[in-house]
Amino acid sequence: MKTVTVQGRRIRLVVWDTVEQERYKTVSSTSYKGCQGIIFCYAVNNRESFERLDYWMGQVNQHGGKDACKILVSTKCDLADHVVTADEGRRKAEEWGVEFFETSTNLDLNVTQAFESLATQIKVKYLDSKKNDDNNHNTTTLTNKEKAKEGGCCS
Repeated sequence: MKTVTVQGRRIRLVVWDTVEQERYKTVSSTSYKGCQGIIFCYAVNNRESFERLDYWMGQVNQHGGKDACKILVSTKCDLADHVVTADEGRRKAEEWGVEFFETSTNLDLNVTQAFESLATQIKVKYLDSKKNDDNNHNTTTLTNKEKAKEGGCCS
């Protein structure tokens, strides 16, 4: 769990790192429904992780996460043995219509920026629009705590 502040609003991000492990496939497919944000990651030194991105995007779209805010993140950018170029990552992000970040946890490069970008997208899409809906249409929307109780993720 990570909490970030965006434009004075604290946003709690619940992060699930499935590392493409087989045992997480059923958990992942149920987690997408109601999810507000998703970070797709691949390692620059692992071509297969990059090639599996379209599979994971398909899973997200198929299981209810189609409308979630999304970003694409390349990891391990500090390593010398890149087999996936930054241009390939940028092209994939452009194809998907999402933001792209090159990151390195070892160098603390763009990790915070990636989380803050996703949190900002979530705030604009879900929290600001909720406020507008509540003010203009007198609708009722679940709060983040209520969504968490109902099984939603990434609030």
